[in-house]
Amino acid sequence: MPRAWTVELRSHTSGLLLVCQQCPNDGARVTAAAARSAALNHLARHARTNPRPHHLRICQCHERGCHWHPRHRGCTGPIRLLLTRERGGRTWRLADACTACATATDQAAIVPDTAPATPQQPADRRHRQQPNGPSE
Repeated sequence: MPRAWTVELRSHTSGLLLVCQQCPNDGARVTAAAARSAALNHLARHARTNPRPHHLRICQCHERGCHWHPRHRGCTGPIRLLLTRERGGRTWRLADACTACATATDQAAIVPDTAPATPQQPADRRHRQQPNGPSE
């Protein structure tokens, strides 16, 4: 499953609708004051529920023909999670992108990884007694 999600804020008679291309619902009503926050929270939920190990992540921009930014020398560098804003904040995208594509994309910010690279193991607090000699 690709790691690229897009939400749009569309005008509606009752205010704004938050519409996600990947979600089956018709859109959630949001106020203008809460629209940005709602869009970012929605995208963050997608990223949290679709984790993928770094070695399986690919540049989604490159997969779509690099139409999200001006031309550059090609995809290179580690994969980053990239947040982009288009159409004056009416469209927001969160996607995996290589460092070169992330750098070439306007109105974008790299989202730092907050998940640990490896799961933390709880410390074993029990003390084991080691035998002192052959009699034990």
